[in-house]
Amino acid sequence: TVILAELNTYGSYNTIPNDPCYINQWYHHDETVEKGIDSYKAWDKQTGNTEIKIAVLDSGTDFWHDDLIENIWVNKVEDIDGDGVAWDLEDINGIDDDCNGFIDDIIGWDFGNNNNAITGPYFHGTFVAGVAGASTNNNKGVAGTAGGWGDKKGCILQIIQIGDDAPSAEILDDAILYAAINGARVITMSLGVGYSTAIYDAIETAYDQYNCFITCASGNTYPTASNYSVAFPARNPFVVAVGATDKNGMRAPFSNYGTGLRVVAPGIDIWSTTKNNSYFTGDGTSTSSPQVAGVAGMIASRYPNFRNSDIMKVICLTTQKLPNYLYNTNKEYGTWNEEVGYGKLNADRALGITGNISSPQTLVEGNYICGQEVILTNKATMTCDMNSRTYLYEQTYLKIQAGST
Repeated sequence: TVILAELNTYGSYNTIPNDPCYINQWYHHDETVEKGIDSYKAWDKQTGNTEIKIAVLDSGTDFWHDDLIENIWVNKVEDIDGDGVAWDLEDINGIDDDCNGFIDDIIGWDFGNNNNAITGPYFHGTFVAGVAGASTNNNKGVAGTAGGWGDKKGCILQIIQIGDDAPSAEILDDAILYAAINGARVITMSLGVGYSTAIYDAIETAYDQYNCFITCASGNTYPTASNYSVAFPARNPFVVAVGATDKNGMRAPFSNYGTGLRVVAPGIDIWSTTKNNSYFTGDGTSTSSPQVAGVAGMIASRYPNFRNSDIMKVICLTTQKLPNYLYNTNKEYGTWNEEVGYGKLNADRALGITGNISSPQTLVEGNYICGQEVILTNKATMTCDMNSRTYLYEQTYLKIQAGST
């Protein structure tokens, strides 16, 4: 006798880290409910890897922080004893071992003070580094966007200081080239300076010759009708300019916008690392840019063959089109709005869909399928929301088995 018969369904594993402050990191949470970027879904796909370096060009970083020390870049040639320790007195020999013009640049360089002490007096760089790559699921503090998972290290943070209390334009171009030459896959800047041809050229070189994906905060000037434009170098065409949203999915009131803006990400009440092994909350587009950098690091980890142009494309194509804005301008990656660009960052969709699809899925605007062959199998159903777009990226083929829909 059949007592009950019902249709089988398949759920999903959603990775929730054990970091104590994660509950307060709303920007990692659900896109629709909490207006976050769906990081917890993305971490089921990728959590970064040590082959990918994210250069943080800022005020320096307290690399001794318990939530950062495991993910700090160590210059292998300057690491004399080869132990991989981020700061080891045995490695300081007063010699430019890698012949790059910087003596004992073991974990980076302070271009403002021309030395290798990259901790800096100001909290800003430590905060930005934590958003991008604090260790995740390590029972400490916060979850970094591309910070790895537990004992598995995430993307490596390359710390480059460009001023103590304020960024210096005259050394920023040198810092960008240093990051690129030393293998940075992603460069993130949470700053604004006056226009400089040298900086523009350095960015273009990093993008074109070294395949660096570059993000920068759009600026925080509480825009008025006469002053709202995206700051430099964020508005450089080789840079992803990132604005900020609030907890309601609206442009944050301080967030600069207009021509050059690519995407937005949460930028209010953002929890991250700060100096002296502490944690703090902050606001600003400075907190939004490293989220995009972290997602870019995860994309590069998942798809090693992607170029920076591919990463830029999928980040823009997979954004959430915020409902309170009219996207009425057609640009390179679809419809665009001057206040929020292509839309709000979504970490999960930015990582795409690979492998076989064996459980029911509903694809909302901006999903993409990536891999030579993806099979819809096990009698699963894939549904595309009305008026949404799902992309087959590059040479990808979707095969639908008999019984699947």
